[in-house]
Amino acid sequence: MGCRHYPFILVAVVATIAIVSPVLAQCPCVTQASGFAGGDGSPGDPYQVCLPAHLDNVRNHLSSHFIQTADLDMSGFGNFTPIGSEPSKFTGVYDGSSNEISGLAISFPSTDSVGLFGSADNTSILRNISLTAGAVSGSQNVGCLVGQLRGLLEGSSANCTVSGLGFVGTLVGTNNTGTILISKSEGQVNGENGVGGLAGQLLDSTLRNSFSTSTVTATVFVGASLAGYTNNSLVEYCYGAGSVSDTSGFGGGLIAFADGGPSTVTASFWDVNTTGFAVSAGGVGRTTTEMQMQSTFDPPWDFTSTWSIDEGNDYPRLQTPSLTCVFDCQCDDTLVCNGSETCNAGACLPGIDAATGLPCDLDGSPGVCNGSGSCVLAVGIPTVSEWGIAAMLLLTMTAGTLVIIRQRQWQTNPTSCERWRTRRRCSKLTSDLAAPLGRESYRPKYESRSP
Repeated sequence: MGCRHYPFILVAVVATIAIVSPVLAQCPCVTQASGFAGGDGSPGDPYQVCLPAHLDNVRNHLSSHFIQTADLDMSGFGNFTPIGSEPSKFTGVYDGSSNEISGLAISFPSTDSVGLFGSADNTSILRNISLTAGAVSGSQNVGCLVGQLRGLLEGSSANCTVSGLGFVGTLVGTNNTGTILISKSEGQVNGENGVGGLAGQLLDSTLRNSFSTSTVTATVFVGASLAGYTNNSLVEYCYGAGSVSDTSGFGGGLIAFADGGPSTVTASFWDVNTTGFAVSAGGVGRTTTEMQMQSTFDPPWDFTSTWSIDEGNDYPRLQTPSLTCVFDCQCDDTLVCNGSETCNAGACLPGIDAATGLPCDLDGSPGVCNGSGSCVLAVGIPTVSEWGIAAMLLLTMTAGTLVIIRQRQWQTNPTSCERWRTRRRCSKLTSDLAAPLGRESYRPKYESRSP
């Protein structure tokens, strides 16, 4: 009867993997003395945001650099105070790394410049920020992401319910000399005056390669699917397709009202069926069927790297951008800025230690995780020494398992001992093992012989 004790080997392998597995784990989100998960707020080592409390702490470092390394659920946080205000604007850089911020609640009905960022100055950069299931209310200049924007906003989105009195948009309240690129808005926006699906007002600003499908309601004056007001601004390669309710007589399909200096609206469209408007202060109206045809937009729209379309079934959608990362992964639990990676979905691929040529890991080796990734903390790979320890443990456990298997073989089939040991040693071991089990009948006939 043969032995079947291979589970012992499986146990040894599993135990070894369990010992090594902590090295393969994602870097933990632990609040440091700075009030963030890491970093010092500089361009090369931005503060790391991975908890709601970290996001709340951004307001105390308005000129610093930040990178969001995980999704944030703000639903249990309570009423969030906007980051930055008109007297004290945000002037730093916040990179959301396309991680979500969900359940954000902001309610300051008597306050102007309300949003996740209340007021962002002309040196500010807000990129790759994704807001979902948010609810924001304020007075003037109200948006889910930014109340009043003077800097750069790119690669961002908002799916929120936003309400206010004047200059209210789902993404931005007022784009005041700022630039919005490759961004979108969904949800609902409600206000009295200057209400837009994406922005309430465009003032001396630029809006390019962006769209809105938000439902717009202007209760008093001026509502449109993309922007309520424009003043001396540039709108290029944009569209609006959300329903618009405006009984003032000054509503519009894409843009409701052009005020002050003339604005330039180029290759931009609205859906005359869904908006309910055949007129606009800029842009070209098209039917839903036409809005779902690439030929409506191309040329001059870029359907190679910026836009994509499911012909006949959907409107154009922004492609997931492949951006050069500002902050790259480093395997020793920090972030380093060298601008060499490409961002895509997923975690950073492990890199190679330039000094040793070995894979970098989480134990402090200086290798940089280069390759495609979302530029978050990297998953490390065990070093040679760590693999060596694991191998020694596996060999030790396997050797012990073989001894157990051999002993079991001797118990069940003593005559097989002749193939393993000298007769005297085999005979004694067989007798010692078999006797307690009442197996004396298995004692080999040569046991009593002299050597």
